Amino acid sequence: MIGITGIGGISAGGEFSHFQSPLQLDLPVLAEYADLVDLPQSLAGVADKSGFKSHLKRRKAAKLFTPAARMGLSAAAMALGEAEDRQSIGLFVGVGREPPDEGEAEMALVCSERNGQLDPLALSGPGRDVYPPLLPLKTLPNMILAHISIHLDLMGCNGAWAGGPDAGVTALLAAYWAVCEGRCEVALAGASDSLIDLGQARDLLRQGITTAPGEGAVFMRLERISDNRKTPWEMEWTGEQGAVDSLSEEIGYCGATDALLHLAYVLSRGDTFCWRGLRFTKGLP
Repeated sequence: MIGITGIGGISAGGEFSHFQSPLQLDLPVLAEYADLVDLPQSLAGVADKSGFKSHLKRRKAAKLFTPAARMGLSAAAMALGEAEDRQSIGLFVGVGREPPDEGEAEMALVCSERNGQLDPLALSGPGRDVYPPLLPLKTLPNMILAHISIHLDLMGCNGAWAGGPDAGVTALLAAYWAVCEGRCEVALAGASDSLIDLGQARDLLRQGITTAPGEGAVFMRLERISDNRKTPWEMEWTGEQGAVDSLSEEIGYCGATDALLHLAYVLSRGDTFCWRGLRFTKGLP
């Protein structure tokens, strides 16, 4: 039997850990966001991302963290708890599309402009000279996995998936099967995404997604449990499908994290249910 023995999350509704019943969120939390005032939709669900620094091995590593990475590290640490043998723990992460560079590359583009157009020769010369050398380490989609692995000492099997809500679902299913098949005894599965910057909020509108953008992270600790041990939640594959409630209208659309945020909310209510082929059965706290 596979059990969920820890959970941690961050959203515009606040932080949550373990299995609060029901999940307490300060709702609604959508508010006018200054970066989006020029868009038809100027509301956003902004999360508090300040707690991640307490989990860093080296404080100066913070400059490499995107907003999604900050939330992901905090949520993963909450779900992991006081694990001892961390080197064998698996890590499975769903992320959004390649994150924006938050303006760091603008000077390279300015230096590459000739008569109002981008000049490839200038881009490979003056533009390249001022391009921030560490910027790729912020914008690669799998960097959230790398940051969590490095700062929490996780060295087991791992994987990262990029995209919309299905990215987080895929990470959870991959972790479940990794534990089932004995590739790791314990796995962290989750997602982290931030869609509140101007570029990504604009892209959501272009895709016809009119829900206010949000940001959040959720991680769950999965492990194999003995027959005589009870956990807050037990999981088993049945192939049955089911629906979970949506929090998008209250906390914003959170991309790769969206589905797992909804799952965490349903788990906190304590009802046995089926979702994405898995049956979740309430155990003991």
